[in-house]
Amino acid sequence: ELSTRLSLRNRIVCPPMVTQMNVNSEKALTHYRAIANGGAGLVILECVSLPRFLEGGDLHDGVVLRRLSDAVHSAGAKVGAQIFAGFSRFDPPGSYTGTQFSHVNSPSEFTRDGIQAVISGFREALRVLSQAGFDVIEPHGAHGFLLNQFFSPVDNTRVDEYGPQSTENRMRFGREIVAALAEENAKVGRPLTLFY
Repeated sequence: ELSTRLSLRNRIVCPPMVTQMNVNSEKALTHYRAIANGGAGLVILECVSLPRFLEGGDLHDGVVLRRLSDAVHSAGAKVGAQIFAGFSRFDPPGSYTGTQFSHVNSPSEFTRDGIQAVISGFREALRVLSQAGFDVIEPHGAHGFLLNQFFSPVDNTRVDEYGPQSTENRMRFGREIVAALAEENAKVGRPLTLFY
């Protein structure tokens, strides 16, 4: 049992692996169902960009992902989504038409409003995943993606409370996302387990 909300049939977890397929496709549905049928206790989707969950994104309606969560659940596994705060060249064309934050390449280019937009975006992603019947949400904080860049004293050159002056500062953005997700989780009808 990973939490009071999440009990798995076994300890086999299929981690998020890049497949470059649209998670909102028949191919993905077949792929993730097969993994669950293979015996995994938890299947985590490949990393999905946050803008896809926002207004104008192709995943904003939780009904869209419901088929995928139902397919994984029907095979006896739990399902989660790893989400990164940004855009991806692998996002399918038209997967989002507008966003609350723009393309940024490093923490120093990110405004405070941009930081708050990402935090709000994660709240929205949790609501969508809850509506879709998912069990786990995982902000992606590794592999050079935006959250990882905030943690890095090399990549993070900010001079404010999010800057590299201390470990606490570098962790602030990630911790604010986790706190916002915990707060939002208390409001949704189907709470999710938070991985990081």
